[in-house]
Amino acid sequence: MANGETKGLSRDDLLLFMEWYKTTAATNTTLLEQQKVVLEKQSELLSKVVIVSTSLDKISESIAKNSKAITNFQNECGQNYIQGKSQSSIEHGKITNKIYITYGVLGGICLSLIGLFIHLNDKLDLIEEIAKVVLT
Repeated sequence: MANGETKGLSRDDLLLFMEWYKTTAATNTTLLEQQKVVLEKQSELLSKVVIVSTSLDKISESIAKNSKAITNFQNECGQNYIQGKSQSSIEHGKITNKIYITYGVLGGICLSLIGLFIHLNDKLDLIEEIAKVVLT
């Protein structure tokens, strides 16, 4: 060793190394705690996935059981639709005739009301002329 150089670490180097070690240990402890939290969350998530999977299995069983009933219902609805359509066309003709009759009656009533208003207006004009003659 030349010129008084010594091999080894100085006190400041050791303090710096100890501070680094302390910081690293604290960081590792924090990371370990966070990893524990992550593992707990994953465990909770897996439990929920199992619950959802069980629910989906029950739903698929229910769908399989009800599929035939739905198909039968659809077929029955189709047959009822065809029967209802033929009956409704008959009823539609009857209702259409009633609507035409109602339109005719309403038209007659409207024409009568128009005639009545014209007649009342003429009477009102007559009353106004009488009032002018009497008041003058």
